[in-house]
Amino acid sequence: MQANIAAGGTAPYVFSLVSGSLPAGLTLDTTTGIVSGIPTSGSAGAFTYTIKVTDQLGASTNVTVS
Repeated sequence: MQANIAAGGTAPYVFSLVSGSLPAGLTLDTTTGIVSGIPTSGSAGAFTYTIKVTDQLGASTNVTVS
């Protein structure tokens, strides 16, 4: 599990995957920002993806995870 935490801005927040991809078997919860699941066989290796968080007023920022 990986928690992507939003701070500042105006809640609620919406998280979205904007580039790259998560390893097979993992999902992003668009409400909490948590990436969780069980990677499937054959999904080993390095992955890079970018998550965008947007607050209630439309302000947003991105974070890239490797």
